[in-house]
Amino acid sequence: MEALNDPLVHLLRNAIDHGLETPAEREASGKSPSGTLRLAALRERDMVVIEVGDDGRGMDAQRIAAAAVERGVVTAEMVAEMSEAQVLELVCHPGFSLSKEVTTVSGRGVGMGVVKRQMEMLRGSLQIETQVGQGTTFRLQLPAMLALVEALLVRVGDEQYALPTVHVERAIELDPARIERVGGRELLHLEEGMLPLRRLGELLRVPGCAPQPRHALIVRRNGHIFGLRVDEVLGHEEIVVKPLPTALHGAPGLAGVTILGEGQVVLILDVMSLVQ
Repeated sequence: MEALNDPLVHLLRNAIDHGLETPAEREASGKSPSGTLRLAALRERDMVVIEVGDDGRGMDAQRIAAAAVERGVVTAEMVAEMSEAQVLELVCHPGFSLSKEVTTVSGRGVGMGVVKRQMEMLRGSLQIETQVGQGTTFRLQLPAMLALVEALLVRVGDEQYALPTVHVERAIELDPARIERVGGRELLHLEEGMLPLRRLGELLRVPGCAPQPRHALIVRRNGHIFGLRVDEVLGHEEIVVKPLPTALHGAPGLAGVTILGEGQVVLILDVMSLVQ
């Protein structure tokens, strides 16, 4: 449950700040001036379902689609082919928000992408059920027996990091002949074609990295694929995900921490967030 702390806190704050109307707005709509916020947990076969719901404004799929097109997240042609559920899921795109003002409760709403990625890391899913004027329910589903997450341990400089394997296709040893520099960027020639190649040490600004890291992870998510150079791949390990310390909340690219068998504290990376 520790790994769900941040997603649940964000969903609760989001419901209070964006989901529920003011008392005056509710009365004008024929509702009770007091809104209702619901948090429930239930078991469905081999899954645990946690629901965060409100009886507030609901989410307008057309407004979400228009905002996504305006911000370049999708095209109008893509929206035309989407189901309502797919349109609602656009709120989980990194940085997407309908809010124009930062608030002390939930900020700009940019955390929905983090919520979704955290659920994916835990081998779970996020579903959105909404009705305009009636309210919204977020359903978090994850395996009931979930205790451990499979991860790759890598070394960059003198530091170790854990990367959940959910989006890592494989680890490879780099052949310098397959690496090409174009416009100051590295590209990797593989069977899949030419892939962008990034250096984890540069993304994290870790000192003491190898000048030419010899290993790479091939990462794929939502149709995007790229290589991530690391100094060394240390191997697979099943880890327990723990929440980030308060001082690291909001740090880009960090999904949590874990404690290895020898007592070493290791950061768990959210690679997609880091690259974006």
